[in-house]
Amino acid sequence: MSAAFLRYTLPMQTTEQVTALLADMRAADAMAQDMTADKWLRPRSLPDAAQFLSLLARTANAQAILEIGTSVGFSTVHLALAARETGGHVTTLELLPAKYEAAQANLVRGGLTGVVTQHLGDALALLPTLPGPWDLVFLDPEKEL
Repeated sequence: MSAAFLRYTLPMQTTEQVTALLADMRAADAMAQDMTADKWLRPRSLPDAAQFLSLLARTANAQAILEIGTSVGFSTVHLALAARETGGHVTTLELLPAKYEAAQANLVRGGLTGVVTQHLGDALALLPTLPGPWDLVFLDPEKEL
């Protein structure tokens, strides 16, 4: 399969504010690579993986998307872009309050709060309370857990 076939494009509904947000998030991640204190607040998904998730959600016409492990919302933004295009919705779960708040700020900045519902707490406790079924599930909790 050629690399050209796998080339990713952002969804058509991407705004300048989302493009700027993603650029800033990638820059912050690059700066935090060597800063141990900030490692928990940097994006955990590689840009290619997040873009592939968005492409997968769009291709599957996913309506109900579940993300376990929001972190600062890098993958969430990509999934939200896909959900906005498909008419779907993202439900995302995060254990750590600082990450939840960082993701919330990023979603507000990107204008994506209308297609994302955030939950703060332990995924094992939250999952039984969620409606489901899910068209796409992205499982990305802390690797240690």
